[in-house]
Amino acid sequence: MAKTTYNSLTKTNILEEGTVALLGNSIILNDNLDSMNHIAHNSYNRFMNRQNRIISNINITLCLEGTIHTHQNLVPYHLKRGDVVLARSGSIGEFNGMSEDAKLALIVVDNNFYFPIFTSSGSPDLQNLTLKHHVIHLPEEDFEICFGIYKMLKKKLTLGQSPDFIHEIARGLVQALIFNIYAAMVTEEKQQSLKTPGEKFLLRRVFV
Repeated sequence: MAKTTYNSLTKTNILEEGTVALLGNSIILNDNLDSMNHIAHNSYNRFMNRQNRIISNINITLCLEGTIHTHQNLVPYHLKRGDVVLARSGSIGEFNGMSEDAKLALIVVDNNFYFPIFTSSGSPDLQNLTLKHHVIHLPEEDFEICFGIYKMLKKKLTLGQSPDFIHEIARGLVQALIFNIYAAMVTEEKQQSLKTPGEKFLLRRVFV
């Protein structure tokens, strides 16, 4: 049986596709929210329809508008507004295109910048959530909070002169973003535990 070959999705690869903000080698932000269109609809061609393994970073994708077609750990998804992907190092992702009206925001965080979240007390439960929930849908209010955090982080990182304690500020904002996503995963877990097996099957079929 032939061994599957994966593209390596590293910060270097992502940087080559353009950015809207950076914090050294620690954080990369990219989006297509303005006329500069930093993420073109034909961008990421070398990653399209190919299985890409995330190396040494955490990728967070917010779908703001339209539809984004993707596979996360070999499972197909069609992301809509409010859908969020939190992919850890080692995850397998595949970009399969997006609608003309699609808007997204991407946050890439180096493991060394924010690795403690995966080693702190109770973290195995948090790690397991990301394995079970490749994509999580946030209620509108929670999604606006996460998008607001992204915009605040982007503003801080695009100032002409980095503010004092920028690394600490950025780390705090990343933590707030990730724990808002985790909270949604926990809520989903509680809701799933109340559903019958038949309801779970139908929900999974409708979502993917």
